Amino acid sequence: MERADFAAALPYALGSAERGSGDGMKLLVTCYETQGKWDDAAVWVERLAELDGGGLDWFFWCKRTGKGPLARAQQAAEATAQYNRKPDARLDGELGVYHLVVGQPDKALPRFQRALELSLNPAQGLYAALTAETLKNTAARDAALEVAIKKGPQYESGNGGRRRPATVKLAAIFKEVFAKGPNGLLDTVAIDALAGGAPADEATDIHYFTGWFLDQRGLKEEANGYYLRAAQGTKERLTHVLARDILRARKIDAEQPPPKAIPTENVDLTF
Repeated sequence: MERADFAAALPYALGSAERGSGDGMKLLVTCYETQGKWDDAAVWVERLAELDGGGLDWFFWCKRTGKGPLARAQQAAEATAQYNRKPDARLDGELGVYHLVVGQPDKALPRFQRALELSLNPAQGLYAALTAETLKNTAARDAALEVAIKKGPQYESGNGGRRRPATVKLAAIFKEVFAKGPNGLLDTVAIDALAGGAPADEATDIHYFTGWFLDQRGLKEEANGYYLRAAQGTKERLTHVLARDILRARKIDAEQPPPKAIPTENVDLTF
């Protein structure tokens, strides 16, 4: 929908939301977002969270936009984290991201590992591997990449049963670089080609994971270029939320044009 379409839809979305429709509330939030009416959007995001228990969605909305009552949203998200015990691939993955955002990689890793085990989603393998690398847990890192590479091709998303071959390939690229140790070279030309040929949501993931990989090696400027790409990607992806949160913390405008070519081809990752 174009901006004008959301403007036209606003009164209908408002009526639906006021009648208690969750879908109406979601549409209304988007309508307000496109008009820059952040206070109004924040009100309805909170009401939606109260309606469906979506504390995590509320928290991620605040982190994506930099708007809303973050402290209250985090309390709601923390309640979900504390009381969730039943294995659930989607929820475990979301809780892993929550723990990453609040600086708890030790709690994030088992969530991502369980999400990977349950779903075989290669993106969960990359979350797990890079979180393990943050924790200097080489065995867990390599195990997650192995699952992403060998079993990731079996994964089918709920969105029409689509597979994620580019994400599997990215895991293989990371594994190869890790195996070479401090002399490993990252082929960002190949990575950019993967992202260029992938659907928009998968490309968003690829950009974020590449930024995170480079960040871990102290290549902050190059990482920021990939974060910018992810931050301007599919907003429904949690990698988009993570990228925008990182850029905001670094006082980088997430709307500025990302570099067309990020000068990291065969970058020396010696550290």
